[in-house]
This record gives sequence, C-alpha cells and structure tokens, in this order.
Amino acid sequence: MAKERKYVAITEDTGRARWQVPDRLWRGVSLLRRMRLRRALKDHVVPVLQELEGLYLRDHFGVPPRLVGKSLDRIEKDDVAIEAGLFLFELALAEELIVFGKAGREKKAGPLKSETAPVGGCAKSVRAVRRLYLQRATEIILNKAGRRDGKLREYLGNFKVRDVRDLQKLRNLARFDALSVRELNKGLEGSLGKLAEADERYLDILQKCNPVKFLRALRHALGSGFPRILEWDADFMHAVAEGLEHSAKITALGESLLTIENPDVVRAFGRWPMKEVPPKPGGQGGKKRKKFNTRIEQVKKLLGADFNMLFTCSPRIIDEVGGWKNKEIEQFKHYLRHLSNEVMEVMAPLPFNYRVQMLDGMWNKLGRDFIEVRLTETAGISVVQSLATKIGDMQERGSAPSDITGLVEGMIDRDEDMARLMEKV
Repeated sequence: MAKERKYVAITEDTGRARWQVPDRLWRGVSLLRRMRLRRALKDHVVPVLQELEGLYLRDHFGVPPRLVGKSLDRIEKDDVAIEAGLFLFELALAEELIVFGKAGREKKAGPLKSETAPVGGCAKSVRAVRRLYLQRATEIILNKAGRRDGKLREYLGNFKVRDVRDLQKLRNLARFDALSVRELNKGLEGSLGKLAEADERYLDILQKCNPVKFLRALRHALGSGFPRILEWDADFMHAVAEGLEHSAKITALGESLLTIENPDVVRAFGRWPMKEVPPKPGGQGGKKRKKFNTRIEQVKKLLGADFNMLFTCSPRIIDEVGGWKNKEIEQFKHYLRHLSNEVMEVMAPLPFNYRVQMLDGMWNKLGRDFIEVRLTETAGISVVQSLATKIGDMQERGSAPSDITGLVEGMIDRDEDMARLMEKV
C-alpha cells in the first residue's frame, strides 16, 4: 500500500487554546485574533516553510537561509524573510503540504477554498493574512528608505504592492535617491511601477545618473515622450547616459533621441564638440547659469527636417558629419535627404568636395528622378560604387582632374562598364 504524503491540516481550531474562552471574544478583538494567528503560524505553518527552504538550499548551495533557524519574531522584522515565506507558502499550498479543512475532520477541504479558508481560529482568511504580511514587508522597505531620506518614503508610498513579486520591484525603486524618484515619477506620469519591472542592469545604470543634470534634462528634452525610455534596453540607456554626458547635448537632440535605435549612433552624436559661451562683457554680477553651444544644435538648425536622416547612418558617418564645416553642410544638404547610409558609406573614402561634385555630375547627367528615387536602390548604389572606385583609383595615381563633375558626366556617357550598369537602373 502506497505511503500517504504527510501534510499539515489547518482548521478553524488551529491555534486556539482551551483556556481561550469565550470564543466569540477571541474572534472579535483584533489583538486576540493576532495572538491566535501567530500561534497557528509559529506552531504549524513556519515549520513547514523552514523544512521546504532547507530542501531548497540543499540543492542550491550558496543561497543564504531566510527562514531556517529563525523565530517568527525575527522573520516578521525582515522584509526578505517575509518575501521568502510568502513564496514558500504558495509552494506548500500547490504541493498540498499545507491544507485547509473543517474542525473534527481529517479529510482536507477542496483546493478552491484555500483562499477564503480561515487560518486557524483567528477569523482571518488566507487572502487576508497574505495581505497582512505583504503590508508588513512593504512598511519595512519604506522605513529603510525613509531613514535615508524622508521624501523618498513619501514618493514611494504611492507604489501599490499587490503581489509578493511587487516587493522586489519596490526595493528596486528604493535604491534611488528622492530627487531621482521625483524626476522619474514626473516624467513617467506616476507609472513608477513600470520602471520597477526593468532589469537590474538597466536600473543600475539609471540609478547612477545625476537627477538634475541627466534625468531632469532628459525629462524636459523628451517631454510627453519621456515614458518611452521604458522601451530602451540596458545597452541603449547606457549609451545615452555615457554618450550624452552633458545636459546641453540631451537638450540639443531633444525628442529626436526617441527615433534613434542604435546605441552606437547615440555615442557618435555624443562625440560631437560643444563649447561654453563666454559671458557678455559688462553684464550684471551674480552667479549665472552657464550656456553652451553644441555642434548637435548647430547642425540640426542647418539641416532642419533632414537632420533625422542621420539617425539611420553608421557611427562612422555621424562622426564625420560632426566635423564638417557649416559651408560644407550647406553644399551637401541639398542631396542629404535623398541619400542612405549605404550611399554615404560608398562615397566616404573620397574627399568631401569630390563627393559633392560627383553628386552634381549624376544630377546633371541622370536627372532628378535618379537622385531622388533610384540612387538608393541596389542598381543606383552600384553606379555610385563604380564611380567612387574609379575616381578613388585616379586620385591614388595622382591623375584625378580638378573638375570631378565633368569627369562623372563623361564616364556616364562613354564608360562601357557604366553603360552596362545604367541598363539595370
């Protein structure tokens, strides 16, 4: 005959002593109910959870015990121990190591009754007891945060702990300083709970960011789009925090930052120079906020809506554009909106003025439709590649003419290889 599994049965009599009369009083006064609950937990529930934890630790060496060897009093003062106990309690229920039944019966009650079943003679249900200990663990975490900064406790007090898994989320938020939480809460429009779901590395990066110089600047720059930082992974957040190390760069990129997908592109923009604006002579005394001119802001103004095209370029191209002079950008911006990263990369080995003249030659000979439509197609890129290679070879031999525009027009007219390529365009 198979050996029956041992289980602890919790009934309406569990935790009730014979001398506790009348029973109606003990079920009606909160302090007396609490005494019965703690007796039921201490004598019947905690030993099961400690045994379960011992079995777990046997298979997971290096994990410190949270319940084993501790009294109920000590467990109740440790938010991590309470959390472990709640997790193990769910496991005990699932494995039917703790069951709920009627007084005087050995047969356990049905599993659907466990949530509303009384935890012994305290008149509290399983659901109510779970909520009680969730609240206790929450208060411990908030009190720890409050000892570091009273405002932090105030900000985190609005975070709703509804499940045992929310305790770790609350701890993640409690790692931040009060000013950071304030800025994040404002930017996320009160959705701190979503931030708490981010992975540890993401939160580590965010926690180290300056609340004013980074978080506030980012909040102002992104505006209503700030909650979208929750869509960034840790690598992208690290690129923003590391690459845009000054608030002036964050402000200069503004909401455009939300359209960038490659973290290395963010770092490339971060390498663009910036200069402090010297104070005007004869200005009023007193400490004034420093002002900075960033190359990001200057190029963005020069290119207008075409600035966004750079977000699809490689970091190498963005590094180069950051070093262009204003007059070079003025020369190139007419074409920039029609280019792709592939075209930019093909032309990159050539000197800047060669690239502009090459585009002028294609415009003159092949027309507007080629530049605006076909240039970025596979066949169009092949044409650019062929022209760039031939001009580059001539440059290396020292035989490149000064008029690259005329050279390109002539190649398109007379070059046999180019003629074959043009058949595919």
